Amino acid sequence: YAIKRYENTLYIVATYGLFLYDLTENKIINNNPIMDKINDYVMVNDIKGYYDFRDVEIFKDKIYFAAFGLGLVEYNPKTNDVNIYGDDFMKNEANIISKTNNPDLAYCISIRSLRAFDDFLALGYSKGLIKFDGTKIAVYNVGSNMLYINKTADGKVLYD
Repeated sequence: YAIKRYENTLYIVATYGLFLYDLTENKIINNNPIMDKINDYVMVNDIKGYYDFRDVEIFKDKIYFAAFGLGLVEYNPKTNDVNIYGDDFMKNEANIISKTNNPDLAYCISIRSLRAFDDFLALGYSKGLIKFDGTKIAVYNVGSNMLYINKTADGKVLYD
């Protein structure tokens, strides 16, 4: 679905996994802390439903992945730390700055697209837009899938 370069690594998003390609050695990196953490998260949280990977974006020196059915995956390439902002995070009112049009928070893990802006990461999900500032979210229910996000010349969110 998507590829982003950060330093000497390509972050490759495919339906059934996330892959890291080392541009110095010209090969896929076998030790993948991102997929290891995702596999542990799926097992610990007994996730049996469908999930796949859709997009990748760089925001505040971290790599973010849209994991449809899981949520937002954050990877810090400097420390190899991986955080998953899943169902427990998205539904927790303490993590929500604001929300509009009474969004059904159950759909917030259905992230399809990402785009980095100066102060937030825009997440397109199956019912609208989520703005993530690195710690908290704002949820905007527009009533339909947000498949692609871009920014206008004046820095506004443009979506399809």
